[in-house]
Amino acid sequence: GNWNGTAPKCVSETVNCPALRPPLNGQISGNCSNKAVSGSQCKFSCDSGYALKGSDILTCSAKGNWDQAAPKCVQEQQDPTCPALDAPEHGAKGGACFEGARVGASCAFKCDDGYELTGKETLVCQADGNWDDDVPVCQEEPKNCPSIRNIVGGTTTGDCDPGVNNRLCAFSCNRGYYLIGTPALLCKDGSWSSRSPICRLPITLKEVQEEDVDYLYYPTEQ
Repeated sequence: GNWNGTAPKCVSETVNCPALRPPLNGQISGNCSNKAVSGSQCKFSCDSGYALKGSDILTCSAKGNWDQAAPKCVQEQQDPTCPALDAPEHGAKGGACFEGARVGASCAFKCDDGYELTGKETLVCQADGNWDDDVPVCQEEPKNCPSIRNIVGGTTTGDCDPGVNNRLCAFSCNRGYYLIGTPALLCKDGSWSSRSPICRLPITLKEVQEEDVDYLYYPTEQ
């Protein structure tokens, strides 16, 4: 007798894993096609600014499946930044005053000679992407007034020597003297509000003859 065919052979089965696609905003490398066999590996990576969520390497199993789900590329959460700052008029700036300054960065300001800073000298970039205050202002420094020292027969108190802008200089007379003029002067932008007063002794009643003309002088009542 004869067999009706040839004897069969046993051959090893080759099981392939399905092809993998690059993630959005990412790439793959290695054996990622539909020809991947058991033990083959496919590596994932993301573009700049994106982070991988999941495993970066997948391995093809003997059953024809990848051992894990394909990862995704998600946008990295960026720290907030602050906008650029301008230098104040009649002033200058220095430090991290540019666009994109990071949280905690600082920008410092100063004024030109003859000007004084109104506001914060240094601003700091906050976590909400804003600076912690407005840009300061450079204002012209107020001018002091000429010094006023003690007057004859009296004394001065306050800001008199030198005179300070928007401050008062007060006058008082010694005992026995009386004041003629304003008892207090205000310094404003380099000038006093009035002439300095004077202290005088009372004039006793007397007759003065000058060029055959008689004058009578009377003391000032206090």
